[in-house]
Amino acid sequence: MIGKKIIWILVFFVFSSFVFSIGISPAESEFKGGSNVDFGASVWLINNDARELNVKVYVEGPFSQYIDIDQESLILYPEDESKKVIISGNVPIEIPYSGSINYIVFEETIIGNDNINTRIILKHKLDFKGDIPKKHVRPEIEFVIDDDEIELISKIENVGKKKIREVFTTFYVNDKKKETIELVTNKKKLEKNEDIELSENVDRENFEIGEYRVRAVTNFDTQEVEIIKDLIIGDIEVDLSYFNSYFISNQVNEYSIELFNKWNRKIEGIYGEIKIKNNDDELLSSFRTKSFEISALSSIKIEDFFNAKDIGIGDYKVEVSVYDFKGKKIGFKEFEIEFLEKQENMPLVGNAIANSESVSFSFKEVLLIMGCLMLVLLFVFVAYRYVHREEYE
Repeated sequence: MIGKKIIWILVFFVFSSFVFSIGISPAESEFKGGSNVDFGASVWLINNDARELNVKVYVEGPFSQYIDIDQESLILYPEDESKKVIISGNVPIEIPYSGSINYIVFEETIIGNDNINTRIILKHKLDFKGDIPKKHVRPEIEFVIDDDEIELISKIENVGKKKIREVFTTFYVNDKKKETIELVTNKKKLEKNEDIELSENVDRENFEIGEYRVRAVTNFDTQEVEIIKDLIIGDIEVDLSYFNSYFISNQVNEYSIELFNKWNRKIEGIYGEIKIKNNDDELLSSFRTKSFEISALSSIKIEDFFNAKDIGIGDYKVEVSVYDFKGKKIGFKEFEIEFLEKQENMPLVGNAIANSESVSFSFKEVLLIMGCLMLVLLFVFVAYRYVHREEYE
């Protein structure tokens, strides 16, 4: 174990030396404008470790067809501290106000002693920002949930250059019956640099616990902008409905757990933890299930085995807890169970295994047994031929 840790530490330092052997400066460039924007910049590839480097250079992003670079590959020698790449181009289309992110990618290929290709990639960010339009809003949505109602709130900020004569938001959300609820707020005017809140309420009884996607479309002076956000009601929860009532003491038993997913989305990576205790609350045995998943609003049955060694005949309690992949408890229930004595011709109770010890052989042991059998058969055959040798002469 210690040897493996040392090897991984050495791998980490070797790999880190490759990563920090190159760098780029500056990390990003920003360009502003509306349409037909000319731009240019320079990026330096830094040879921090004075090594020989082979680097491929290329462009990624939605504006890649408008971006030119003067070199598509670079070779740096140990005496080269850095090399420059010149970026230029023209964006002939209207740059959206939300902007466009693109990258100049520097990719180094290192051939190790074991002939494994290791790709080290660094990126220079090109941030294109559009002009503020004459009329534009920036909306956000929030939710206030209480016992009777859910308030859907649209926060709207005028980020344009002119006032908005009329603005309103329409909310769309599917309820627990998967029927679409449509809610339209009041219409307001919005001055330049002003922000307002528009809201509508919906009955809480339309929803069970779960996640519901809310689509909010904000209209302003014949234009619109849409945002989507999940409305989360309650916490993820599973309901435990069954655990075996009877088992056989002092041997391996099979157990079953049945549970129901009350959440309206599939839950993945969950597991159960089982604790068997006596009437004095003393822990006698604990074990975990394998990880599993449950589809939305559906049941599942989990089956596995546990060893009831040293658990005698009598009444006990079992605590079953269910956790999500983050370790948060999402279900719990306590059951009463009884361990019985195994008797002759007694049907298996609680799906107990009759023998707690089973015979198993490894692959090598199987081969050894087969080889011995072959030798025995060969010996018998040779002996038979020897005894009846006169018949074959």
